Amino acid sequence: MGFTDINIGGYSSTYSASANPSYSDSSKTPYTEKYASGVSVRFQASFLDFYLKREKKKFEFVDILGAELIVGTEYVAAPSKKINPWYAYRFDAGFGAKYKINTNNDLGLNIILLKVASDLESTYFIGSNIMLRYRNKKLLNELAMETRQDRFLGFFWALQSWYFNPLQFTFQSRYLLDNHRNIGFRVEYYSSYLSRHVEKVPLLETQWTLRIFYGIYF
Repeated sequence: MGFTDINIGGYSSTYSASANPSYSDSSKTPYTEKYASGVSVRFQASFLDFYLKREKKKFEFVDILGAELIVGTEYVAAPSKKINPWYAYRFDAGFGAKYKINTNNDLGLNIILLKVASDLESTYFIGSNIMLRYRNKKLLNELAMETRQDRFLGFFWALQSWYFNPLQFTFQSRYLLDNHRNIGFRVEYYSSYLSRHVEKVPLLETQWTLRIFYGIYF
């Protein structure tokens, strides 16, 4: 599978938040509960992989540019009940590498240096992530760790003991129908409970996101 991908799918997300009683400056934040669903379209490409005419080798190193748009509705269950039109977005920029072990197995690493996005938790945030990719025959699995407040190589800081910002974890799996088509799903989990120093986090937040998609790649 290459680095250029266009897909469309269904999107569903749930978010809840309440004031952290152990936080020293905790305000009287009301309990919040929200749900969103809609349709998402994603495009990811590598200009180097597309424009450089070279023989495919066992090792490839490319740039990555991605964009995703989600349009749907948001249901606010608490503190007040209401339904709103809703949209979210994400833009990714980074680089990736892929090593072809043999015909049936690939091993890859994607590093997104800059991610600008929005979701139910935030209307705007800048982060970065690191993703491992492994393909076995027609099954491609991807696992990512993401910081939502630190750009460029922020996920390296997350390994330090003093780091207290919450992290997000993503798992994505695709089944390659043929040389140009695939189906798959993506699950994202974000929670302030993942922080090493949860007592320093003003809100106790949890967000789950599921995306099921069909796409083409080359």
